[in-house]
Amino acid sequence: RTLFSLLPHLITSFLSFAVILWINWVLALVYFLFITIYIILTVRKTEPIIVYQKKLNKFFEKYYGNIFDRTPNIINIKSNTREDYERDRNKQALTEGFKLNRKQVRLWVTMMFGQELVRTVSFVILFSVGIYLVSRGISSIGQFVMLLAYINFLSNSINMLGGSYKQ
Repeated sequence: RTLFSLLPHLITSFLSFAVILWINWVLALVYFLFITIYIILTVRKTEPIIVYQKKLNKFFEKYYGNIFDRTPNIINIKSNTREDYERDRNKQALTEGFKLNRKQVRLWVTMMFGQELVRTVSFVILFSVGIYLVSRGISSIGQFVMLLAYINFLSNSINMLGGSYKQ
């Protein structure tokens, strides 16, 4: 199932890169450098996210397990006037869970920011070089527009593949 959802993006990526390579091999190599940076960033930043997700999953398994174990004993808790103790215990546990969650969210945001930064910088550089090539008569406006379209196709496909990898 996952292969069938990724396959269109893989095909689009390879075909788009082939067209970019055909239009201008120098720009294709520059863009390949940015793609490589994007992939390395995604892989490296995803590893800590996975670690924190596992910690978060274990925390919530334990937390909800404790609540499930205490719920049938609510009469004993009330009769022993342990409500304040149980409330403080839940509050402390939830505070710990929120800290873990905040750390994981920061990791996600950092990775997404890095990915968008790489995409934006690569587009600006390729756009600038394309404008330069058109102004020097090395490339036509039609090739430049086609280049931008295929860069957009490739960027979107790589972004979708990166999102699939993160998930």
